[in-house]
Amino acid sequence: MEALRLEREDWAFDGALWGLLMKLGLPMALQNTIIAVGGMIIQTIVNGFSVAFIAGYTATNKLYGVLEIAATSYGYAMTTYAGQNLGAGKLERISQGMRAGLAIALATSAAIAAVMLGGGQWVLSWFIPAGTTQSGEALEVAVRYLSLMSVCLPVLYVLHLTRSCIQGLGNTLLPMVSGISEFVMRTGGALLLPVGAMGQYGALVLVFCVGQAMACTFSIFAVSAIQQRTPEHMTGKVMACVSTISMCAPPLGQMLYGLWFDASPGWVVLSASGAAIFALGVCSRKLFEKW
Repeated sequence: MEALRLEREDWAFDGALWGLLMKLGLPMALQNTIIAVGGMIIQTIVNGFSVAFIAGYTATNKLYGVLEIAATSYGYAMTTYAGQNLGAGKLERISQGMRAGLAIALATSAAIAAVMLGGGQWVLSWFIPAGTTQSGEALEVAVRYLSLMSVCLPVLYVLHLTRSCIQGLGNTLLPMVSGISEFVMRTGGALLLPVGAMGQYGALVLVFCVGQAMACTFSIFAVSAIQQRTPEHMTGKVMACVSTISMCAPPLGQMLYGLWFDASPGWVVLSASGAAIFALGVCSRKLFEKW
């Protein structure tokens, strides 16, 4: 092809082009390096456990690498798609492509997660030969790890797609910050969670405080939006109704939450709660479009 044929002038040094490439490439290289270092730290911590635990962890990681292939492929496609449409000035197509990509990614990850939750033990048995006590322990660790990873698989797919789209738009700094955050959360969780009761108590307090701060922020914007969209003569009645629901919901929710925890495993409750919060955020998106 004529466009791929290199001429002598193509080898000339272009300082501006090199600077642009380094500006785009270095944050991405640093991001991947940080994530890889985080993985090495996690592996070092895992190596301190029993042989069966290490075998189960390794088996799930190998399988999870296969499950992540689609997410990586979607990310590469989104990077190219966003960059091409940005260059062509078709910004609306980027939004359309992102919405379509998210729908495909969520559908794919949900299907894979369902298969792994239902038949993950059978798949993992291919990697862990049966017949010994350690094999049984390793398989138990692997199944538990795979279940947790499968529940979070949709989040990983959304992360890949969103981060790749931002990179395709020429912003490599924000994905690098995302990589640093991932490093801090992975290594921090691995290093802090085994410290005992006080460490777990501190983590619970921190999560509670962050959750309350986010809920307060949401409430401030929601109340302002409701007041602005309500006719003046109905404002008092509508706000009274909103306040009543807001005051009655927490104790009722806590009661139902406690009953649910007694009847179901903790990871089921937390996963379903996270999905419900995510769905609520998506449904509330139009309410906050002004901001």
